[in-house]
Amino acid sequence: MRTCFFGLLVSVGVLGLANAQYDEPPAEDHGAAGNAYYENEAPPQYDAHHQDEGAREHHQPRDPLNQGRYQERSTFPRRTTYVAQNDTFTLPPYYYSITTTEKTIKINRRTYQQLLDAVISDGALKTPRVIEAFSKVDRGHFVHHLEDEPYGFMARKLGRGIYMEKPHLQARIIELLEPKIQEGAKVLDIGSGSGFMSCVFAELVGKTGRVFGVEHMREQCEDAWETVMRIRPDLLNDGRLHLRCRDGRTGLLHQAPFDAIYLSTYVPEIPYSILLQLKPGGRLVCGVGKSKSYHRMTVIDRSEDGTHFQKYEISLENFINPLINADEQNDNWLYQQSR
Repeated sequence: MRTCFFGLLVSVGVLGLANAQYDEPPAEDHGAAGNAYYENEAPPQYDAHHQDEGAREHHQPRDPLNQGRYQERSTFPRRTTYVAQNDTFTLPPYYYSITTTEKTIKINRRTYQQLLDAVISDGALKTPRVIEAFSKVDRGHFVHHLEDEPYGFMARKLGRGIYMEKPHLQARIIELLEPKIQEGAKVLDIGSGSGFMSCVFAELVGKTGRVFGVEHMREQCEDAWETVMRIRPDLLNDGRLHLRCRDGRTGLLHQAPFDAIYLSTYVPEIPYSILLQLKPGGRLVCGVGKSKSYHRMTVIDRSEDGTHFQKYEISLENFINPLINADEQNDNWLYQQSR
């Protein structure tokens, strides 16, 4: 009898404990948003100890362009994945790629021409000198060691969290910058990645111009150097193209001013310290926005007298690469690999 009564008490106690556990409000599940990788935060403040001499005074002044007008949250839908692992477009019947060797790239030279034809027919490439510059720099050489489809229409993953923009976006960007990239111009390419855009810029500025490609991921910078030395060593040898492995978040002050600046990244706000490195009459193009998926392709023109800037929002794009430091980019990449 005592045993039965004791067993009944134990059962009631266990049931009560179970109910108490389920009565507690469940812990808030932040999911992906709970991880800093998915937060739409502005890039961390640049370490003043590592800035170029003279850059500190220009890094954090009041920005006359935004003045808080674009601080509100984006109304566009947010996504946590922003690049498809496999292209889903239909390849044209003339497309083929057996291997990713340099030999195959040469065999498929006509395929790059077909890619250019598609970009031209879509209206992304218009200006004859821009078309000529694109045709002289084979995009396939810059991705052939990673991709079986070097002439695809999608963005290309280069490694370490770096992506090469889709060809249509690259074409539109260079078309926007072309009026400022004349013979003898000086161009800054921040986040040069594979080096493809820097090479096209170098074709446009000619032998008397200068292009500075800045990439902070050392492995990618070395890959870009090797690629350019293999396929277009003349651009490096004649001094028109310079590839630098360094943090580009404050620009390249000791080489300023520039006729054109391109940021291959998106930023919550355009760094004023970089705007000051534009020549009077110069132009900057970049993506602006806090979302990881949608950004406003923005053009900034500096007035001829250098006293003010004019902002134009062109279209909605996905720039993929954020403007962050190398350590944070590497950590983000390692996190993605572990998922």
